[in-house]
Amino acid sequence: MTEHDTYTSDLQPFDINLCARGRGAAGEASPMLDPVLLSTASLAYLDALEALRARSRSALRPGVRHSLATKILGFANFGERDRSALTSRALAHFP
Repeated sequence: MTEHDTYTSDLQPFDINLCARGRGAAGEASPMLDPVLLSTASLAYLDALEALRARSRSALRPGVRHSLATKILGFANFGERDRSALTSRALAHFP
């Protein structure tokens, strides 16, 4: 199993809907996060997972991974655009 396989399996439990229904007359979907920010948040998530794994030296439970993803997406939604800041702000919530 490669690192990529491990990360992919970590992400699989989370079905994050990246689009919300817009208020337009046609009801088109409008992206909540632009593709660049989504990519940055995804990389921050992987960085934070790696840091938590190094701290705990064991597998992380799905609840921890979900909480980590939620924190990172929350900070991204509120305007944080820096990968390292997203990572460090999310990690601050874990011992």
